[in-house]
Amino acid sequence: MLSALSPVSTSRLLAGGALPPSPPHSLAPSPPGIRRAAEQFEAIILRQLLAPALDSMAGGSLSGNSGPAGGAVYGYLLTDVLAQAMSQGGGFGFADIIEHQLSPKNPPPAAGKPQKHSQP
Repeated sequence: MLSALSPVSTSRLLAGGALPPSPPHSLAPSPPGIRRAAEQFEAIILRQLLAPALDSMAGGSLSGNSGPAGGAVYGYLLTDVLAQAMSQGGGFGFADIIEHQLSPKNPPPAAGKPQKHSQP
């Protein structure tokens, strides 16, 4: 039979050094991270817009409906590379709008700087 085990508290584990405390971190994404995410999302939107246009220009061979067997794979790769390049080159401005929406409105104060408090 199994013997009864006593519950172990987290504070006891941390005090004993079994688990190192995790360093404090911010949940807010960094500005370069926000920009990268916005560009990636814009590339997804552009890919969705470009796929039907490129497929119709190629006569349906990019979607695999007609033509060589690997046409669908190459069609996707072409659309993906073109969408990524357009997004990184400025795209249609979707990334700027998305970045503006995802950026914090009131960034947290820098460490060591006193906060200004408004008095009523």
